[in-house]
Amino acid sequence: WERCGREARFAPETGDELVVSRPGGTDPSEISRVVSGMLRHRRLERTVPLAIECIDGKAAVRYRIAGLRKLTAAVRAGSVRAEHWERLLSGICLALREGAQYCIRDAEYVLDPEWVWVKGEARDVALMALPLPGCCSRERAWDEWRALYELMAEHGLPERLLQPLHPENWERSTFSHRLWIEAFEKATAAMERAAQPNGRDNFEEDHRKFSAPALSAGDGA
Repeated sequence: WERCGREARFAPETGDELVVSRPGGTDPSEISRVVSGMLRHRRLERTVPLAIECIDGKAAVRYRIAGLRKLTAAVRAGSVRAEHWERLLSGICLALREGAQYCIRDAEYVLDPEWVWVKGEARDVALMALPLPGCCSRERAWDEWRALYELMAEHGLPERLLQPLHPENWERSTFSHRLWIEAFEKATAAMERAAQPNGRDNFEEDHRKFSAPALSAGDGA
């Protein structure tokens, strides 16, 4: 958060909300009406619900994280094992595609592993969408993907995915999450087809549901 001039804290009154704002408060004009509007009025399965709070002319983003825990905490606790990474990556792909249906750019999602959330037994993910365009650059997206990749590589990411998903495959200044998504889907396609002779499985079916809108990264405003 410090890289984009923001701070995050858990709401002391409940503990089940994460509050993100600029030190001293965020000017409401900095809030993306597209992202905040979409997430106030629609419940996306893999996106953490949010609300915009305005007090004394300053805004903050409040994320409802009840029932979720950090991916890094799940890894430390041993809940995430090598065989789980593909499912978690598939969930991230679906979250980004689902968001694209509602005009949320992939660079507006937070993939820093400290702020990726998992549900239950850590088999499903929930991502935070950041309605702060000034924070949503390609460079920040690359930095977060690198941090997530390093966590996965250290904790059993399958060897056949190590090279295709390596951050150094892409330039930081032109990065988009759709690049690693394409590499991931290509790397897993052969195995998926081999496992299902008819060429269809739940993973592919889910992706077809979200295949209409192309992922859009952009550089942020």
